[in-house]
Amino acid sequence: MIKDKTTHRGVIMPEELSMLQQLFETIANRRRLDKRSTQAVELAALIINLYEHGVRREEQLRALLAA
Repeated sequence: MIKDKTTHRGVIMPEELSMLQQLFETIANRRRLDKRSTQAVELAALIINLYEHGVRREEQLRALLAA
């Protein structure tokens, strides 16, 4: 089991945030989303939501967001 790296409930540590940002950039670029578009905002919210609900591995996030 992967240990939760957050020190306080709801806190995303800098290294975690960096991974989430990179994932967002990769997917947004692949989907050719304008970073200020509604679709990009929804993608960012979905990534954070999945992460907050326990999907912590980048591979798992990628798989869930591949659709």
